[in-house]
Amino acid sequence: MTTALAMTLSAGVGIFATLALLSQGHWLQALALGLALLQAGVAWKYSRPWWLPTSIFGMMGVSHLLASWWLRSQGRPSNAALETFGPGYLLMAAWYLMRKRWFGKAPTTS
Repeated sequence: MTTALAMTLSAGVGIFATLALLSQGHWLQALALGLALLQAGVAWKYSRPWWLPTSIFGMMGVSHLLASWWLRSQGRPSNAALETFGPGYLLMAAWYLMRKRWFGKAPTTS
C-alpha cells in the first residue's frame, strides 16, 4: 500500500511540476508543492525506502524530457528548464540507484 502511494505521489509531483513549467498557472505550482509535501509526510511516517529518491528524480526527469519532446513535436520551442533539468534529474536518479548498489546500504536519515 505505501509503495503504491509513494509511486503515485512521485508520478503526480513529476507531472504537475512539469505542467507548472509549461503554463504560467500558479495553482499548478501549488499543487506540485502540496503533493511533494504530502509525499514527504508519507515517507516520514512510514520510514523512507531506499528507492524513494530514485523514484522521485526519475519521474521528474522523464516527465521533463517527455514535455520537451512534445513541445518540439508540436513545432514550439522547448523550455530551457525542461532541457536542463530533465537529464539532470535522470542523472540524480541514477546516482541514488548506483549508490545503493555500490555501497550496499541505504543512506541514513539522521
